Amino acid sequence: MKKSLIALGGAGLLLVGAVMLVLPGPGLPIVVAGVALLATEFPWARNAMRRIRRWVAWGRRRTGLLNWLRSRRRGRIGAVA
Repeated sequence: MKKSLIALGGAGLLLVGAVMLVLPGPGLPIVVAGVALLATEFPWARNAMRRIRRWVAWGRRRTGLLNWLRSRRRGRIGAVA
């Protein structure tokens, strides 16, 4: 029963997220939320979440976003008075 509800909820989030990729709305975060929900019960979704996390970490390293966020937290660059 629990696995069925998680599968239904995750599939629903994936469907809504896929629609929001075309229509206005936060499509990617909704798709990731659907995969995260499915990852609680299904091994294929767990593997997909691992790939998503690796991809996001790679993107942060590549763009320097993590360093920029750390510098903003310390108030070094671009501090607003």
